[in-house]
Amino acid sequence: MTRLFCLTLMAAFALVGCNKQNGERPVDGRDTDGLYEPEPPSDYQGRVMDGYLQQARVWLDLDGDSQYDSGSVQVVIGGRAGCEISTPADQAAEECLETLSMGEPTALTGEGGRFTLDVTGLALPDDQAADLDPNNYPLVAVAIPGRTLEETEAGNQTINHAFRLTSPPGERVVSPLTTLVDARRTLDLDALDVTEGGLAVDLSGVNPLGDYIQRGDARARAYGEALTRLLQIQFPDDREQGIIDNGGRLTDIDRDADRVLRLGYVSAVADVVGAVDAAAQSDGYGNVDISGLALPTLIPDLNNPLLLKAVVVETPPDNPTAIASDLTTSSRVRFQYDAEGVLQAIEADGCLKPSLYEVARLARVNGRVAELNVQGFEGFFLASSPASTFYSDDGDVDERLTFDWTNGTAELQSTTSCHGGQNGSELGGAAEQVLTWTISGDTVTVRDGDRELVQTVGQGIDPMLGYTDTDGTSQSIDGAVSGCGINDDAAGEPEVISGTQPYTYEADETGAGGDLPSDGALDSRDLLWDQRFGHQQLLRRVFFDTSRSSEDLLKWQYRYRTPAGDDEEEAGEQANLLDEARLSLTAGTPNCGGTPGTLDSGGIFANLTYEYHTLAESLLSSK
Repeated sequence: MTRLFCLTLMAAFALVGCNKQNGERPVDGRDTDGLYEPEPPSDYQGRVMDGYLQQARVWLDLDGDSQYDSGSVQVVIGGRAGCEISTPADQAAEECLETLSMGEPTALTGEGGRFTLDVTGLALPDDQAADLDPNNYPLVAVAIPGRTLEETEAGNQTINHAFRLTSPPGERVVSPLTTLVDARRTLDLDALDVTEGGLAVDLSGVNPLGDYIQRGDARARAYGEALTRLLQIQFPDDREQGIIDNGGRLTDIDRDADRVLRLGYVSAVADVVGAVDAAAQSDGYGNVDISGLALPTLIPDLNNPLLLKAVVVETPPDNPTAIASDLTTSSRVRFQYDAEGVLQAIEADGCLKPSLYEVARLARVNGRVAELNVQGFEGFFLASSPASTFYSDDGDVDERLTFDWTNGTAELQSTTSCHGGQNGSELGGAAEQVLTWTISGDTVTVRDGDRELVQTVGQGIDPMLGYTDTDGTSQSIDGAVSGCGINDDAAGEPEVISGTQPYTYEADETGAGGDLPSDGALDSRDLLWDQRFGHQQLLRRVFFDTSRSSEDLLKWQYRYRTPAGDDEEEAGEQANLLDEARLSLTAGTPNCGGTPGTLDSGGIFANLTYEYHTLAESLLSSK
């Protein structure tokens, strides 16, 4: 006899240690470790539920991609020497794959959410391999807007918004709670230990794999109904028409998007459970008004964009005109995002210098970093001495800038004295600095106490926009980008100055160490752009720092991961990802049509190196 599955809560979430083998499982809600030795099945039966769902599409996901494959599908074969059952199929050795022409078994659910899948196609010829066992594969179910019905005490209710449910291999019930278990399985997240707090403790006593309707478990049913609302909120609207047109056969969420969707769900479940528990305190779980719950409205970005992961800041320890080999790391800055790709916090091992200008850039895209033309934020990083004193390469967080996009605030907390405060032993105390912002029409206004910066959204190309600051500085973009012919000797280069743009940078003379150029204005120092293939890659900008002698003009020079001159298809939509930025003294002006030259190796004040990861990788790293 074979033991099918461990049904303690801890084992259900850990999904280990149960030695689940072939066999059927009752779907009537009994908590059982019943022992079965059936004949190889031709039908595979189960139920789909929130309440029970009629006319929901369900299929056996043979290749582990959560997509419906109607034609041929590659399946990992476990009956051959050296091959073990494993998904996804694209991770398996070629010799362990078998192509099945019948596609993935599928059906529409009937009364009571019941379904029957024809799995006769999983029987393989004796000389090919052992028959495939449907218990080795997960189930996927999709609610079809306008067609799927939920069975309720008030009668059948039409589902108006799509959502997807899944269950781990071998489980015949598909519900919002099995979806949580399956998400943690596919994401390789650590087991939820009921002895250590968190979500597992909140769910203690709930069987996430059973039929909670048949069992009469009002608490589990309230969780399930609330989680269904969450799944509907998170399911992308632009995929719904495809669901309707294809009869629920989900085909347009790839593996990366699938991971983001699962991570978004896992991230929000604890808040949903907490909302249900709070509502149940007065009238019990059976009387919770699910429609009245305040649930997370976060919609995961299934495009899974590349996002800025970290920036390593190198500065000269003593000599302000150091050469590149003299630079040492003064801080490492990391970025935290939610499932929508919205920036939640910037953390530094070392010191930050909160920039009103950079906050304004972020505010106009509501924290969605991927929507910026360039994900570089050099204004955040160059905290003045003693910034390097606090960098220790230990991964600890010395400073954190946390964003509240709903209320338009950003708070800096610090354990250092970089901002004039006392060294703190840990984060979490009073904010060292509070920035606020408002958006009106085409302007963003950012405030830090009495200081105010107004950025003109419509003027210029990100990251170079017009602004005025009450600290006495201002920047205006004086015209459009003027293109120029590319020199023959530069045509094959990865970076070419294909356009210039005039701009003016002004500052209050009282803040400088000497006379300012051109009576307080920096002119005739155009912005240099590489705009081939329609991309706008800023190559150089010149400015001066009022804390230094005005005789020293400074420049930022930029290098990109995928230069504009590289293959357009390779560059893709996210062509403007910085690879390196260097701050140095200005010497000469490259000609339009030529190359911007190599990054300066002398007279360097700072060098920034950028690291990126996908949104899915970012979310997974925070678990």
